[in-house]
Amino acid sequence: MVSVTDIARSAVPIPTSVVIPGQIQIRCYDKDTSWTTGTDIIGDQWVPFNATVTAVRATCDIAGTTGVSTIDINIGGATILSTKLTIDSAETDSDTAATAPVISDTTIVAKEAITIDVDGTATTPPKGLVVLINYERTVTL
Repeated sequence: MVSVTDIARSAVPIPTSVVIPGQIQIRCYDKDTSWTTGTDIIGDQWVPFNATVTAVRATCDIAGTTGVSTIDINIGGATILSTKLTIDSAETDSDTAATAPVISDTTIVAKEAITIDVDGTATTPPKGLVVLINYERTVTL
């Protein structure tokens, strides 16, 4: 016969926290709007929790031609990228860019402003822009 003490000894430890992955999607330009360079092109976005950035990417609806288009992500007024996101000529996303982005600051603090800058566009600018920020957040149980 199994006693309560035996059950307690064999119990699986109960976690005190869990890591939850997620993604922030920010549409900066609609599908028919050509990119122009500028800072804070969409206005402040924010999330109501602390998190850690794990990856970033950008997509456009219609590719630009002749040159590279460059995007920066700022959190709390400072860039999080030491090497900016780029979309190469005739491409529609940053996934295959010749230069990969480098995340230099992975911290998202709850309610800090997230802003997007377009630092440069191809000679014929792309149309439509979505910036995606993958993150993980830890929730205490």
